[in-house]
Formats: sequence, structure tokens, C-alpha cells
Amino acid sequence: MRAGTSRLVSADLSARIAVIPGIFLGGNGGKGGSDEAFVQVLDGVTGDSWYEAFPAQDFLADPRRFDVAIARNRFGERGIDVGLEGSGLAGRVDFTSPLDPWPVTPTAPGVMGRYAWVPVMECYHGLLSFGHDLSGTLTLGGRHLDFSGGRGYLEKDWGRAFPAAYVWMQSNHFSVLGLSLSASIAIVPWGRTRFRGFIVGLRTPEGLHRFATYTGAQVTMLEIDDAEVKWRLTSPQGESLELVAERRRGGSSMPPFAPRCTVAWKKRSTLASMCGWPMRRER
Repeated sequence: MRAGTSRLVSADLSARIAVIPGIFLGGNGGKGGSDEAFVQVLDGVTGDSWYEAFPAQDFLADPRRFDVAIARNRFGERGIDVGLEGSGLAGRVDFTSPLDPWPVTPTAPGVMGRYAWVPVMECYHGLLSFGHDLSGTLTLGGRHLDFSGGRGYLEKDWGRAFPAAYVWMQSNHFSVLGLSLSASIAIVPWGRTRFRGFIVGLRTPEGLHRFATYTGAQVTMLEIDDAEVKWRLTSPQGESLELVAERRRGGSSMPPFAPRCTVAWKKRSTLASMCGWPMRRER
């Protein structure tokens, strides 16, 4: 399994979509008849979703950077160019500012930290951009979507399968400029056992604040129901982060972006509260 997620939000927040290109490889060393490329489209306004399958041989990817082609559809670090019959999504959106990735160092290779070096992980994750500027237009369901002046987000996943249970949320639309959040928690297989692993990155103007299993952070509260997720974390450095994300049902295969999330971040004696949207939560 390999997949990337490009989230696009218009400047006025009236258009919010995610486009997910990827490939599933079945048995027989990836040569089985169950191999399938795909493009999934999620509409965060209507809650609609589409899954369009392609022959595996239509999938091409550059091993050195994020650059994927599926039939005539192109997804990369500079933007997307699509013409999908199933959803009717068509057009081009360019990324007009540099990507803002999770930092990669020899000792902490990206968002997964030292777990990125473990060869038996079920799923690997990469955060390619907390946020970047957009320019261009798409059509979807007869609607004209103008993303010029909007903001994007970009990530990728690869491995054998997604976790059996997980929560994922993301937003770079807050009342405080320069903020972006990516957060996930999952049940992670580990040999014959499993553990609850989590990765949260809060990008602020002063830098990236990490709350993760590998940083020694702790989950002090996690409540999940059909309406919202409430999640509180603390770090060894004395920071605390509280997330509240609402969910709005809709779509045929995956939950849509939620209409609101609230973040409260405390560092020593400073408390910052931010509201942003959209976000998505999955169980």
C-alpha cells in the first residue's frame, strides 16, 4: 500500500477537498490480480466521497520525491492536475510557496522519529508540508472551486496496511496565523503484542512542538464518540496540548472533514487557545 493525501482549502473556506492517490498491491509479490491503483476524492463541504480504481500498471512514482502519475492524473510537490470521470473532479492547482515538511535529521528521520528505522512497522508516515499556498481552479459536481489564495497540506503513507484502529486529524486554519496541527493515534502491532502509538505536531511561528510516543509525551485523556474527539497530552518539557475535534457524518466510505476544532496549548505559564477547521477523524 502506498498513498498520498493532498488537502486543498480555498481562501474563503467555501471549498475543502482532499485528493488521495495510491496503490494497493495484493499477493504473489505484487503480481496478483488484486493489484489496484486508485484516486479517492473527499468533499469536506458536502461529505461526499468517490473512489476511482485504475489498473496497477497505470501507477508511476518517482522513488526520490513525491511525484505520482495515475493514468493522466498527476500529483507532486508542485501541485495536482486531474481529470477524474468518477467524481468529475477536473482542473489544476499549483503549490505556489515552498513546502513546509516535518524536519528530517539523521537521528529523527521525519514525523515517525526513530520508528522510521524499524523494518517491521505495519505502516509508515511522512509529513511533506504543514502548509503551502495555492493557485488554480477545479470543478467538482458542477461546482467551480477557486483555490487561489488558499492553503494546502500534504502527507504520504506506505506499508502493508493501515492500523486496525486509529484517529487522524489535521488543520492549518486557525485564528492565530502561522499555526498548523497534525495529530494521529493508532493501535500499533509490535511482534506478538501491540501498543498505542501517537504523533502530534503543532507548528507555531516559533517552531515545531512534538508530542509523540518516541519523545516521552503522555496521553492524559482520550475520549472518542460519534460526535467528537477530546484529547489531552503533556510533554516532558512541561507543555500541554488539548484537542477537541467535532465530526460531521457524511460520505459513502470515509468520514468528512469536521466543521470545527479547538486547540489549547500551554507552555509553562502561557496558554494559547486557537480555533481552526477543517479536520477529519477516523476510527
